[in-house]
Amino acid sequence: MREKWKRRRGYVKLHIAVDVKSKKIVSLEVTDESVGDSKEFKPLIEKASERGVVAKVYADTAYDTRANFNLLHSLNAEAAIKPRKNSSTKARGSPLRAKTVRAFLLNPKAWKDSVSYGLRWMAETCNSTMKRTLGEYIRAIHPLHIIQEMKIKCLTYNIITAWRTV
Repeated sequence: MREKWKRRRGYVKLHIAVDVKSKKIVSLEVTDESVGDSKEFKPLIEKASERGVVAKVYADTAYDTRANFNLLHSLNAEAAIKPRKNSSTKARGSPLRAKTVRAFLLNPKAWKDSVSYGLRWMAETCNSTMKRTLGEYIRAIHPLHIIQEMKIKCLTYNIITAWRTV
């Protein structure tokens, strides 16, 4: 349709925080394509911490910022955020990030094993399951309705997940 009518509507991004044990979505943010993943980290973690204690956060390289590490340090949460390959080992205001970068650069495989980095895929599994079971398209047009539709899809996913474990 974009090619036929020469009109681009953009797309919606769903940022989620998933509980690794229960595989349920504990917080979510809906944005347009212009918002970066790292900007939504703080609201996700703050909403998740309202529902319970955040002990450990698994995230990919997109979330590798000093502010994100400092937020986790203030919450006494362990950071399992993969640093970028060209990361500096200097603290520059974030000792937790510097410690993580040093451990990662020393031996990436040992770091991944020590923090159980593979559990990060729970969020990817959640995204994939939602798309396969509930569809990846949105019917709503109005921005508020788009957000409501995404929240309903997440709630439905949580109900399905709870039903599967019973």
